[in-house]
Amino acid sequence: MELKLSQNIKARRKKCGFTQEQLAEAMGVSVGTVSKWESGISYPDIEMVAALADFFQESVDALLGYQWEQSSAGQTARRLKALRGERRYEEGLAEVKSALQKFPYQSDVLYECGELLFQSTIAQTHPAARGSKTSERNLLLAVDVFEKTIQLLEQNHNPAVSKTDIHQKIGTIYGVLGQKEAAVSYLEQHNSSHLNDWMISNFLTDLKQYPRAWELAAEMFQRRAFELFQCYWVMYAVLINTEKYNDLLEFAVWMEQFCLSLQDNASLCSVQRPSKTARRPNSLQYNKSGYYVRATAITEAMIATVYAYKGTAEHKDYAPDIRNYLQKAAKHAEIFDNFPDYSGKTRFTNCCRETLYDGHGKSAVLAIQDVILYSRENEAAFFVLRSIYNNIAAETGHTEWNIPDDFAAETGHAERNIPDDFAAETGHAKWNIPDDIAMETGHAEWNIPDDFAAESSHTKRRSHGNKI
Repeated sequence: MELKLSQNIKARRKKCGFTQEQLAEAMGVSVGTVSKWESGISYPDIEMVAALADFFQESVDALLGYQWEQSSAGQTARRLKALRGERRYEEGLAEVKSALQKFPYQSDVLYECGELLFQSTIAQTHPAARGSKTSERNLLLAVDVFEKTIQLLEQNHNPAVSKTDIHQKIGTIYGVLGQKEAAVSYLEQHNSSHLNDWMISNFLTDLKQYPRAWELAAEMFQRRAFELFQCYWVMYAVLINTEKYNDLLEFAVWMEQFCLSLQDNASLCSVQRPSKTARRPNSLQYNKSGYYVRATAITEAMIATVYAYKGTAEHKDYAPDIRNYLQKAAKHAEIFDNFPDYSGKTRFTNCCRETLYDGHGKSAVLAIQDVILYSRENEAAFFVLRSIYNNIAAETGHTEWNIPDDFAAETGHAERNIPDDFAAETGHAKWNIPDDIAMETGHAEWNIPDDFAAESSHTKRRSHGNKI
């Protein structure tokens, strides 16, 4: 095994811009000592190597020039991993003892030894085999090996290995050994970010502690459901910006059904607005809706947006689909906004310890608008979405939901305004936004000037694909 300590000390010193004198002063040694280190005449002791590594902000391995992959420890770890992967457990177990003796402080080797001891027992299909004295000894040894691995985890070269991963394996071993209470206790002690809740609830079920098991499992179910919805947002952004509209439509429709399936039953009832004079609506009026009513509205607005982008790209008319999904989105948004509930409860669970926040507007209506405004970089798609949405708002008597016509001008994109005669020219005059909506809502400043198109030199601007 070739070390490159001398060359590395010299290279690091020069990289940092130090002279031998300055390094000697920093380390508390003579200039001659530093010169001998760099020439290879002598080497610093282990404490000085650690001090030099800290001074150069390097790992000891890097300063030594130690290549783990080429070491016998590395070869042993890879060998054990290969045997485990091929399920050649007898051969692997035969090598574990010598590996532990030869590399008692090598984290990668320890981890692979623990995995072999653990998996060789778990792989036994017959319960009697798992309960044999040999299997019990192997599992107890695996616990010791895993605990030692945790102490040396900083030197581990596998990024997939974490404390949580090892803690869960140890908890599983206690469970396999029949020590359910010990498994629960251990996993609760090492339950960072509630990652062990599902395992704890599983063991609690075995112990017939059903209320507590349900509480933990239900809370984790709600957290994972919301995390799935957040992941969907990211994947939506990737797919729509890479123009994979068909894939996104299939995914988005699935997500809509997922959100619908999680809605609290009460939220599916027709909702009456509470009286303005009442401090709290009575029981006949008050129908709590869950967060996934809002999530459904957002997802349906996203589907409408995908159709708008798809129509623009394909020069096809998807206006009926856009209108259908925006109508459904508006309906779900109104249900949620009447009685907003951010607790994250679902049709199946009713845990209210955490408040969900998606960052897309205070109300569900604002969240729909946020989805539509996200599309404004695609002018044609944005024109269609905004016009159809505003018409739905007018038809349902919610003119306050309008996305203002002067939004584009306020953001420095006046050329994105929709021409006054656009709907009529495309054969959809019935979709026109009434001229007096702005006046009726007290927002005369929202009016689109009759001569706007001429003034902005965009008299020929038209949407491409979708018809309004």
